[in-house]
Parts: sequence; C-alpha cells; structure tokens
Amino acid sequence: MKFGFNWLIACLALVCLATGGAQAEVPSSPSTPGLSEHGQLLWEKYLQTLPWERLQEDCKPRIIPARGPYRGVATLLHGYTACPQQFFSLADKLSAEGFTVILPLAPGHGLRWTMKDGKKIDDNSGFPTALPTDDRGFGKVYAPFVGDMNQLAASFPGERVLGGISVGATIALHMANAAPDIWNRQIIMSPLLDATSNPLRQTLDAIMSTGWNPLLGALLNTDIGWGQGCEDERSLSYVQTYGREQTRAGICQFKATHAMAVGRYGIETGKSLHPTPVQTQFLAVTEDIIVNHAGLFKAVERLQGITPDLFSADTVGGDRYPTAKICYLPSSNTICANNLKLPLDQQQKPCINHSMLSRFDAPNQNKYWIAPLEEKLVDFIAHGEFFAIDEQAMFKKAAMCAGFPR
Repeated sequence: MKFGFNWLIACLALVCLATGGAQAEVPSSPSTPGLSEHGQLLWEKYLQTLPWERLQEDCKPRIIPARGPYRGVATLLHGYTACPQQFFSLADKLSAEGFTVILPLAPGHGLRWTMKDGKKIDDNSGFPTALPTDDRGFGKVYAPFVGDMNQLAASFPGERVLGGISVGATIALHMANAAPDIWNRQIIMSPLLDATSNPLRQTLDAIMSTGWNPLLGALLNTDIGWGQGCEDERSLSYVQTYGREQTRAGICQFKATHAMAVGRYGIETGKSLHPTPVQTQFLAVTEDIIVNHAGLFKAVERLQGITPDLFSADTVGGDRYPTAKICYLPSSNTICANNLKLPLDQQQKPCINHSMLSRFDAPNQNKYWIAPLEEKLVDFIAHGEFFAIDEQAMFKKAAMCAGFPR
C-alpha cells in the first residue's frame, strides 16, 4: 500500500524534507583547526560506524576546517531524509568566521539507492523504528549518536555552537539538554517536538499500547515517503529545467514506522527539556503544518524555566526571558502552491519552506529568503546576536522575525 506526499503531510505531519547543494568532500585531518588528537580519534571512531562505501557522496559526514583565526566549533544537524549537503553553504560562511564545522550524518541516513525497472529504490533499513524495543528503536539509535556527538564537540576548545533543522533540531535539543555545560548557544529551526494533536499518531499509539498484533505490523510497514515531487528533485534533467545544476541528496522513500519513530522521539525530547544556560534561538515558519506550534511554545517555555502547563498571557521569547527566544518567518501555503505554477521571476512572497536552508527541495521555487537568513544565522552562531523581531507583528504567542518580506 503506497501513499504520496500529500497524504503524509495531511495525516502524519511528522517529518521534514531537507536538502542542499553539492560540494567537494572536505576530509578531517590531525591538522584541522581545533581538532585535537583525542578529537581525531573520536571522529575516526564515528566514521568507522558508517557504511562508507554505500553512502551518497553529498551525504558523507565531514569536517569543514576554520579559515583564519580559530574561534570554536559548530555542529550542524540535517533534517529527516536529508544529508550534510543541507549545510554546505552555511558551513562555508562559518568557516570564514573562524569556526571549524562538524557535519555529521544522522543515523540510518544517506545510503545509495538501487535501480529496479527504471526506478530508484531507497535503502531505509537503517532508519530508527517506532517500537523502542526494536533493535532499531528510536531510543537505541538516537541516544548513542547524541552521546558521540557531544563527546566530539567537547574535544574542541573555544566556543561550541549547535544547530539543526527539523529532526536535526530535535537532536540538537537532546544534545544540549544532555550536556548543557558543553554548549554556548544553539540555533533550533523548525523542530519536531510535541505532535500529540496528530490523529494518526494517536491511533497508532492506542494500537501500540495493546501490544504487537497484525494490524499494528501492517500499519507500521506501510510505504509512505515524499512521492513523485521528491523523486523529481533527484533527477538532473528536471533540476536543469529550472536553471539548477545540482540535485537533491538523501532519500525519498520510507515507511510509517520510520515517520512514527521521529515523531515519538520528538515527543520524548520535548518532555525532557529543562531550563538551560545555553543561549537558544528558535525559528519556525508561520504556516508550517509539520511543526506543532503549541508543542514548540512548550519547549521554549521549558528552556526559559516557565511551567508550560500554566500557559501565561505573556509572549514567549521576549526580553523577560533572555536565554531562549523565538521568532517566526512569514509564509503562505497558498502562495507557495501558486508559485510552483509560475516562472521563478514571477513568484510572490512570502513563501518560506519548513526546511528553510534547503536549496534544492523545490528547484522550481525562488528561494529569495536564504541569503538574508544565512546572514542572520551567522550573526547568531558566530556572534550570539539574537534575531531582531518586529514587535508589531505576531504569530500566535511569538513575534515575527524582522527583515523578511510579508
């Protein structure tokens, strides 16, 4: 039984699509700025856990060395079904600011596809699964990865900064929550957290609470994935139609159990958050149906030290609570849908994607926002400057980020 992209968004609203552009591999070496001998051993140990020869080229994890005076390290975590490719452009800018950038590959991601009857068949066998008792249960997969990445970052001197998109943002929150003394600040973009309002997740949770049965097995093994749109993004001929030269890395196909795993992982991570000294900037998109906004506000309030069950009338992320702040980027799903029918130079604003920095998840889209967004991300990651907000424009409980056309 197969379902397309629209079914997944409408019913699951759990995971993100994230991509980027290609770039030559930058291998780590003992001379990488900030990377000590101990850090080199940790990095090599991590690489040895990966099926290197089976990885897509733009999915291979890498370390981008700092250029100029060394200041610290930034660890950037890509989104679901995506790859380190997503952060190549931002990593280059951070490198110029004196940061060595770690671009790891999330567990189970980035494997090469095979061809059958002229179609790509993705290998998603390494993805975390929904049942925590499975060998690939989300708890058994994400927790070791979080520990490994924290140890690696801790081996670097100077400032340590963390960032992620969607499920990568959830992993980042887990990392900083587990070891707040390691990190100076973190940028959290479109995090997947509390998804309790999702009806399919509630149904599956009810079935799972009764124990394993054939219905549960059938549901969890349902093929879903992103559909033909994602497959097109991996086609060079399709991408070149829109003046692009690089295709999307990562995968397009996965099962319900994989989507359920990241959904449940987000819920558990959100519940575990506690007040933090780590300077945290949250970003989200206004009409993003993948992000549960109530769950996002709860996460911000937990980091701020507010009891999230006692929702106050105050907005989250204001100067009253300086450690964790949030602002929203403007987007209209209607405008985005209409834009796909128009030439790049005729498309309207605002239209910003859930994955924000993805340059090739929709090659027929004018991504006007990426350049100013990267500039502001560098200001926060490298210099600790929170995003400026428009105090006159609000979305639910949070202010809009200043500097983005509405």
